[in-house]
Amino acid sequence: MKHDMEQGMRYIVTKDSNDGTFVVGDKIELLHDNAVGNWTVGGWIDAVDVPEATAGMEVEVDTVWLNRKKDVLQKQLDQLNRKVQDAK
Repeated sequence: MKHDMEQGMRYIVTKDSNDGTFVVGDKIELLHDNAVGNWTVGGWIDAVDVPEATAGMEVEVDTVWLNRKKDVLQKQLDQLNRKVQDAK
């Protein structure tokens, strides 16, 4: 599936990029400066090189990462709710 990447979200490559910079299974993220970080190989592609490096690539949201992040945020929210109740 093609997907417009958003900052703050992690993705899994489902189709290699044309030049092979990104391959199926890579876990990637659009960084704050529009570079693309690759968590699988521990590097990044500078924003100026992103259009060429991602051409032909397809990604999907990394739902395992997303669910873990959701769980962490839910625990933090639960803690805050308890503090609010304790403060009353």
